[in-house]
Amino acid sequence: MKISYLLFLVVFLLNFFIPNDALAVKNEGLDSIVTGIDVNGNESSCLRMVQPLYCSMEIQVGDLHGLDCRSRGFKAVQCGCHNFVCVEYETDTVVGVDRQGMKRSCRPMKEGTSCTEIFTEDEAFAERCQEKGGVAVACGCHDYICVKN
Repeated sequence: MKISYLLFLVVFLLNFFIPNDALAVKNEGLDSIVTGIDVNGNESSCLRMVQPLYCSMEIQVGDLHGLDCRSRGFKAVQCGCHNFVCVEYETDTVVGVDRQGMKRSCRPMKEGTSCTEIFTEDEAFAERCQEKGGVAVACGCHDYICVKN
């Protein structure tokens, strides 16, 4: 009897303190399938993680992708400990062309958002867009798309 109790206690404690990201996603932490843009810029589907379990505290590339997604006005959906997909909102999105000539949409950055005052290639792109009769839409700090009139 004492051995089975001890074994149960050890298994319970191991499950509670497991730091391994591979074990982070448990069935009770999953909700629904979500489709969005992953960290590599590809459309990806995953199970939305309701609450992160046993995730490490170190910041990884996937975490930065989630933060960037939010700063551009989209919803970052967590699919794993350091795995996010960026989901565009259906309303308030604007479609245009970015600095690389790629068509994309974004939700315009909120008024009053504070950004650094450095002049980047994106600001130069926004000026060229306006000079050619387009409308430069700020999707985030130093991130613009050009919408043709």
